[in-house]
Amino acid sequence: MTNERQTPNPPLWLVMMTAAMAGGMGWGIRGQYGHETGAMIAGVLVSLVLVFLFCPGNSSIHVIRAAALGTIAMGFGGSITYGQTIGLSHDTALIGNWAALRWGMLGLAIKGGVWIGFAGFFLGLGLGGKRYRPFEMFLLVLGMLTAVVVGWWLFNSPHDPEHKRLPFLYFSDHWKWEPGVEFKSRPEIWGGLWCALLTGILYATLAKGDGLARNLALWGILGGALGFPLGQSLQASHGWNRPQQGKVTVAYDGKKPVSLLELNAEAPTRYDEEKVFSLNNPEGAKSMVITWDHQGHNSWWWSIDNIEIDDEQQSLFAENFDSLDLGPFVSESESGGDGTDWTASLPRGWSMTRGGGHGPTIDHKVIDELQTNNETIAEFDGWTFVDPASWNATAGQGRDRFSKGTGVIAIADSDKFNDKSGAKFNASLSTPPIHLTGIQPETLVLRFDSSWKQKKHFMESITQYFNWWNIMETTFGTVMGAVLGLGLWLNRRRVAVSSEPDVSPLPGWLIGLLLAVHVSLLVLVEFESNIFDSKLKWIDGVYDLGLMMGLIPLVACVRGRWWPYLQLLPITLLPIAGKTLRALADPINPSASWLAYLILPMLLAVTLAVWFARKAKPAGEHPAFIRSTLLFCTWIYFGLNYAFFGFPWPWEAWGGRTPNAVLFFIAAMGLTLTVLFFDPTGRRWQLRAWKKGWD
Repeated sequence: MTNERQTPNPPLWLVMMTAAMAGGMGWGIRGQYGHETGAMIAGVLVSLVLVFLFCPGNSSIHVIRAAALGTIAMGFGGSITYGQTIGLSHDTALIGNWAALRWGMLGLAIKGGVWIGFAGFFLGLGLGGKRYRPFEMFLLVLGMLTAVVVGWWLFNSPHDPEHKRLPFLYFSDHWKWEPGVEFKSRPEIWGGLWCALLTGILYATLAKGDGLARNLALWGILGGALGFPLGQSLQASHGWNRPQQGKVTVAYDGKKPVSLLELNAEAPTRYDEEKVFSLNNPEGAKSMVITWDHQGHNSWWWSIDNIEIDDEQQSLFAENFDSLDLGPFVSESESGGDGTDWTASLPRGWSMTRGGGHGPTIDHKVIDELQTNNETIAEFDGWTFVDPASWNATAGQGRDRFSKGTGVIAIADSDKFNDKSGAKFNASLSTPPIHLTGIQPETLVLRFDSSWKQKKHFMESITQYFNWWNIMETTFGTVMGAVLGLGLWLNRRRVAVSSEPDVSPLPGWLIGLLLAVHVSLLVLVEFESNIFDSKLKWIDGVYDLGLMMGLIPLVACVRGRWWPYLQLLPITLLPIAGKTLRALADPINPSASWLAYLILPMLLAVTLAVWFARKAKPAGEHPAFIRSTLLFCTWIYFGLNYAFFGFPWPWEAWGGRTPNAVLFFIAAMGLTLTVLFFDPTGRRWQLRAWKKGWD
């Protein structure tokens, strides 16, 4: 039976905000640790937040168990491969390919949905008041594993890239998207996991009448299906609108080019200036090639003219492009010229190369293989040469301000190239080999006139430091956490956690045996390459499947009194602490890092779990456990990740890790304030709320 108590009714804004902070921080940290065990960071934080808010005054083992079940299940989706799915929407070669973008986003919705669906299902299973016995849970997971095999066969096979046989619904990289490109084809398993999740939902609904498990699974599916595409849309948007780049390089005797000038979004607009560089030509060099390389999208351009190379005594090379014959504009989109407007013909000996991804970014079609509509604006398809007056007449926007450019000028106009069909500009212009016989070393000087236009978004002063992959993952976690919180709030009347003690908990010796087996296998899966030889690789293939890894913990949780405590603290922490140690120190040679990143965190986690479990009474577990564990997990995972990030202090020079470190700190502080000062029983903020349960 369940206790008669008032329906939990925490403030919706607090539920969604704290769950969002827990999910965003947890999933953002997951990105450094990966796969099943990394995802459990988000699982433990989101689950603890929700049981803290929705189970006020109910401190039974069943509340602790619910949080543990949600933690375990958040890892099941770690078996999914999704890196290439993400790549469909932002890989350089696919930028602008709308078909690939749509397909990638669909794949992310499918994969994200099933991933968080598992977490919602098992969290709801723990909070719904239905009793699941160990053998019953064993059979349920076994049935779900069987469904994985069936679903894999139905939806994710065949996978035979050697003979170009892939499933009909395949969401990783594909030769249809990138014909002629070599890549490692990834086997997918999302179909199997969907069948497993549906099997669990059907069993809980039909056999147990567990409406909360069913409904929260559906809300988890929604959270994952929305969160992953929304998170990736930020990264894809950045990829599709990368700031322009301009480079001037010199290569001697065909060797690796040396950079002379690098322009980016931070380089201010300079409509009309002379650039001067010492070439530092090395002794013995016989020839050199100067290259101007430009990459950009809309709203940018780069124009050059009057190139000169001399040794301050004599002119070695000069080019002003005025010898080129110009013809009229040919594209219907261009106008205002006088018939001597442009040419794509190069000066004698010069070369122009179009780089990867250059060209139209829409009107792509997939039939048997990718077909590209090559409709472009010819006048701006790579480096071309124009009459400045005609260029300004057709394009304007300050192009006439290049007063040093006269006669004929060379242009890389990514702004105009983008206008007709949407296009990415990636092209380089190179001089012919310039002979250096008789030239003294380190005497040559390069001069040219330049017009550089940049357009800097108002947010770029901040976003320039973003690690966009981490931003994507943080956004995903934020959305899925908020949606899970909303789903539980809407189903709060179904929360019916029992306050009764366990009738028949699993014996301690069995829990100890299961713990030894699970931890041993977990260590082998996560650290086999560091500890053992390749003979044990088969363990990774068997146990590194989310559902298989979760079999023992799920069975042990549903009746074991000790396991939920251990799961929420040391078991979830062990692989994270170990991976932190592996990343930051030599795991073979003990040092102070062992103490900081592994020994002390694990010692604290084990101590807390054992202390609370021993203090707990079967008729009423320790009421402060959830509050204390949430506080501990928040800061231990923040701290380990902060070390993983290399301690990116915000008052030091910012790098790609700093913005996320700041976001995680804000989330950690928000969770801490909630834990310390919010009383979920009274649904109010109190200065001494943290003392609840300790009195």
